[in-house]
Amino acid sequence: MQIPSLPEAAKVRERRQETRVVYPYGLSGTALNGASVLASRDAKRVAIAATFSTSLLSELVVNASAPLSEDEPRSAVLQLDGLANKSKVGVEWRYGQQRLPSREAMATLTSELAAICLATNPTPEKPAVDTGLVLQGCSIAELRKKSPAAAAAIDTYFPRRAAWYVSLKGDVGPETFKFSDATTFASTDERKWSGSGAVVVGFLTPQNLYVAGSVRFDRTYEAAKSQALCTIGALDQITACPNKIVGGPAEKTLKVTEVELRKYLPPIAGLTFGVAGIVRRDWKQDDTTVEVPLYFLKDKEGGLSGGVSGGYVWSSDKDTKGARFTVFVGQTFGLGG
Repeated sequence: MQIPSLPEAAKVRERRQETRVVYPYGLSGTALNGASVLASRDAKRVAIAATFSTSLLSELVVNASAPLSEDEPRSAVLQLDGLANKSKVGVEWRYGQQRLPSREAMATLTSELAAICLATNPTPEKPAVDTGLVLQGCSIAELRKKSPAAAAAIDTYFPRRAAWYVSLKGDVGPETFKFSDATTFASTDERKWSGSGAVVVGFLTPQNLYVAGSVRFDRTYEAAKSQALCTIGALDQITACPNKIVGGPAEKTLKVTEVELRKYLPPIAGLTFGVAGIVRRDWKQDDTTVEVPLYFLKDKEGGLSGGVSGGYVWSSDKDTKGARFTVFVGQTFGLGG
């Protein structure tokens, strides 16, 4: 049996490793029907995404985002004349595969674990059913630790298998730049379109080691620096010189390749840790970065989303080159893309 994508396969594996969730999949392995629409916001942008299942193994995600503004109560994405300023629209196609146990194997596992659960906790809130194991009265992780029979059944009927996925994504968006012409100093504006594209390939080993490689291309535009513009009337007259942006925006291109490894560490004093290793090469800027984030801060849902990171940047730019150490939050850790 196969599943839609590696991120979903990773959720199963993570949930088996942690104690709060058990097998969430039905035995039929049906894909998502229709579309699922989610909206989210961070400190700077608001986003909405719709996910469509194109088959049992793949899905299509269409998303749009716009910047948040303190002056405007709404964040516009689409207007009558097209996309709103600084908004973005994008699309991502994901394809992934992992072989899951057969219906017969899952039914046998459900029956055996249900019997062990009833022996240790006679009154579970929900019984085991033939669409998956969901026993609220027993923790599968605790059963695995305390019962050799449960551990043997899980290893026999639900062994860890490798999973892989590939993702293709891209987005475009306009931005209007206002500036003074470099020759006439007349006020003008210019609309530029930025775009990005990426290919990501990920692999999750039976040992719960996530390995991914990606290639990303970004083309954006950056406003020119502001300068003081002075209108001289007389040499002995005091003149105010306002700062204005002189000249149009400059194109900025990024060509980045990246390799990343992630893995959960064994719990220490009841705490969950996740570690990653990242090697990133920016071919346009001639920069190479090595980074090792350590995750241990949890969000309100119990997932890892913060910690500390150390690394080093090799660059021809003296201001960029050197060691790095940061404390970060809001970056979710998981064994998937």
